Amino acid sequence: MALSPSSDIKELTLVGQRQAESLITQIEKNPAIASLITNPLMLTILALVNRQGLSLPEHRVKFYSRCILTLLDTWNIERGGRNLTPKEEQVFHSLALWMQKQEFYIIPEKEVIRFFSKNLETEEEAQELLKQLMGCRGILCERGMDWIGFFHRSLQDYLAARAIYIKKETEGYAMRYRRHPQWRELIRLLTAHIAIENLQIEDAEGLVRTIGMLDEKDELEEKTKLALFTACWCIADDISISKKTREEIAYGCIKAIRDYRFTTLIEDFKNLFCAIKDEYIKELLKNALLGLLKDEDSWVRSTAASSLGRVANIEVVRDALLGLLKDEDEFVRSAVIDAIGRIAYQNEVFERLCHCLDDPSQSVRDSAFRAIARFAYIKDKKYV
Repeated sequence: MALSPSSDIKELTLVGQRQAESLITQIEKNPAIASLITNPLMLTILALVNRQGLSLPEHRVKFYSRCILTLLDTWNIERGGRNLTPKEEQVFHSLALWMQKQEFYIIPEKEVIRFFSKNLETEEEAQELLKQLMGCRGILCERGMDWIGFFHRSLQDYLAARAIYIKKETEGYAMRYRRHPQWRELIRLLTAHIAIENLQIEDAEGLVRTIGMLDEKDELEEKTKLALFTACWCIADDISISKKTREEIAYGCIKAIRDYRFTTLIEDFKNLFCAIKDEYIKELLKNALLGLLKDEDSWVRSTAASSLGRVANIEVVRDALLGLLKDEDEFVRSAVIDAIGRIAYQNEVFERLCHCLDDPSQSVRDSAFRAIARFAYIKDKKYV
């Protein structure tokens, strides 16, 4: 909203409050974007995007694209910078990829100058580019005495993904690094960049199948599951690939949960289940997990219960979990109570949790106390 010079302080305050409320509402509705706000600069960019009258994008890859545009354009103009040449833009994209391959997130300033100098004509040009990226744009920032890094870790991933796409080496990098957890975010952004920003759905689907090893004959060993989970993170962003491929990936993840006991993968799956935007796949996984609540293996039952605790308060999930409060295994009961404490805040649920305070298992009683405390906080009642 444009204001005339005669606008008084009260009017300015009201406009600012409306803009702030609009931004907060958009952030609350988009957990994927909210999770990225880890420093003041990222929040400032969000505010700039909102001030320009643009809604926050649903997909993270589009958000990063707007971040880069804001830093290279709006932010740059406000701080008196100049436009970067196409060559300079290519160079700092390449820097992000080089740092990713070296597994660096901060590097000495002299190494940045050396890298820029190799890709530009002179060291003076390298110094000038570093000045532009740090001073006028804030894409790079100091991370200690004479150490440099990108202002946000995921921004490095995004720029590296764009560099790979520009080099036309998407499949090569995906195959080489699909089993490396530290490359997962980059590969996820690369797939989204292809599907969402470039609308190359068939290419994105082929890449996801390659990442998930869906057309290979390897057994579900641990490294294979790492690749499969990376593929599942890719479809979490709802990139519109075929139902068949999405189902293969989802069922593969469920099989991995059922057949293998790797704690790190289980925690990863819980976070993944929470992050999935594809409603069809989320429903498919939810129904599969509900089935696992009846598995003969207590470890599988507890894993399924913990994972279901990441979904909303859905009646069928709540009732299925309540049915396991008398499970013979104390770890299952604890997992169920923790899950219920995350999603269900009805009074009848509270009463069931209170009964768990008399459970013979200390771990179950501890879980019950935590769930009741959470319930009391959410409902704002003095139960504890």
